[in-house]
Amino acid sequence: MQSTPSHSPENPENSSGSHSVQSADASSMQPVNLTDVPLVVVNVGLSGFAAELSAQQVQVTSVDWQPPAHGDAELARLLALLDS
Repeated sequence: MQSTPSHSPENPENSSGSHSVQSADASSMQPVNLTDVPLVVVNVGLSGFAAELSAQQVQVTSVDWQPPAHGDAELARLLALLDS
């Protein structure tokens, strides 16, 4: 099921002043108020970002990720050759 934001240039916010999401399924066109559900975040590699969210009581799952070859594109290309 695909979700689309209910806000648009013509309707930037719903009547309660918060953003919501509506289902694209015509049989269930009820908006979901995103401020009524707990926020859960997957943090990828930025420990400071995760710490700030945790300090605000947001549930955070951190993934220790770094770009291949520490971001060196040429080294990443050479390492990829070893896999082939």
